[in-house]
Order: sequence, then C-alpha cells, then structure tokens
Amino acid sequence: MADEPKTDLNPTGGETGQDDASTGEARFTQADLDRAIERRLARERAKYADYDRLKAEAETAAQALQEARAEADGRLQALESDRLDKVRVLEARLDEARKSLTAERVRNGLAAAAARAGACDSEQVAVLLGGRARLDADGRVTLDGTDAEEGVRAYLAANPHLVRPAARGGAGSATNRPEPGTLSREAIRAMSPEEFRRHEREILEAARKGLIR
Repeated sequence: MADEPKTDLNPTGGETGQDDASTGEARFTQADLDRAIERRLARERAKYADYDRLKAEAETAAQALQEARAEADGRLQALESDRLDKVRVLEARLDEARKSLTAERVRNGLAAAAARAGACDSEQVAVLLGGRARLDADGRVTLDGTDAEEGVRAYLAANPHLVRPAARGGAGSATNRPEPGTLSREAIRAMSPEEFRRHEREILEAARKGLIR
C-alpha cells in the first residue's frame, strides 16, 4: 500500500514547528499558531490602515457640503424674498399711478362737462361730483352710472346757483372771446355756452397742457 501524502500544517509556509522524533513530522505548538494568526491579522490591518482617516475625511466633506447647501438655500430664499418685496412695491406704485391717472381723467372729464354746461366754476363742480363719477371700460366718464354730460347738466339744473348767468348779447359780448395763449378760468367762466362750444377744442387742449390758470 502506497504512503499517503503528508499534510503541511504550517499555515504561513515560513516557519516550521518542532520535529516529532518518532515520525519525523513537524509539530506546531499553540505559540506557532498564535504567531501565524497574528501575522495574518497584521496583513489584514495593513490593508485598512487608512480607513479611519478616509472615513473622517469623507464625513468632513459631507458636512461641508451640507453646510454649503444650507448657505446656498438661505441666500436663495433671501434673494426671492427681496424680489417679492420689490415686486410688491412696484405693484403698489403702479396701482397708485393707475388710481391717480383715473382720478385725473375723471376730474378733467367732469370739469369739461361742467364748463360746457355753463357752470360758474367747473373745477368746483368736478370736486363736488368726483365721488359719484367713474371711468367705464371704454374710458368714458360716467356719473351715477349715466353719461357724465347728462349727469352734470341734471346736477346743475338742480343747483342753479352753480350756473353762470347767461351772457347778454351786444357788442360787449365779443370781449369774452379768449385770445390765443390768454386762457384763464375767469375767461372760461365768463363765456356763454355758445362761446364755449366754439372754443371747446382750444380750451380742452390748454387744460391738457396745464396752461389754464
């Protein structure tokens, strides 16, 4: 019967234990095994020697990234809040400008209607009726929901003390005609309805340009 191959009990392949005098085979003590295990553990530890350092660096980088994102989010929120504040301010200014323009158009429309209707002081009538006047979707001035011209005439008919006395005919009436560049409230008030109609375009243009004093 052939001899069976011997088993190498040296796990490291480096050191041998004590020889068995009777068999000639090497025997390994517990110390030999402990040293072999320790060498294996040392090699494994060497593979992961930088693990703790790399882990710490990764954690530091992750923390820095999180802080950078938080800072960026904060800046974005601040910018958005600032933008919204500016938009609100601009919208408020635009709304105020629209209201001011609407009020001016209503006032001018009422004043023009009052002047055509023969009011003593068209500006005063415009102020008195301003709270009842509106600008419709077509940009026309209305009074109590009706046409401003009709509303102003009805108002003056109910308040005759606000109407300018009818101008008397004769040669003196020609003096009421306004000269170019000399329009004034007093001159307009002194006009008869017929004279106002003849010079209406000139009067409205002067009012638009702010030339009536």
